[in-house]
Amino acid sequence: MFSKHRTGGVVWAVIGAAFTGRIAGASASSSGNAGGTAVGIAVFGGVPLGIGIGKLARFGGAREKAVVSEYEAGKALPHYVQRRLKKVEYFES
Repeated sequence: MFSKHRTGGVVWAVIGAAFTGRIAGASASSSGNAGGTAVGIAVFGGVPLGIGIGKLARFGGAREKAVVSEYEAGKALPHYVQRRLKKVEYFES
């Protein structure tokens, strides 16, 4: 589950960075509305980039190791992990 969300985080971050670069590059080559450019970068680049960074922070390798070691020690899984698990994943292993 963690690796799937890390992959999604990378994809979102790359999409956000690509949109940011594309919009910034297009606005630099033409004289247009600077306010519209800033909004475009924030919406089409910043939002996906923020989603990707958030996923990478929540589902990073260090976080995965910490959750697994706490679970093996008998602690409950964090809520953000529990709600993403499918019933099949509980019974694997």
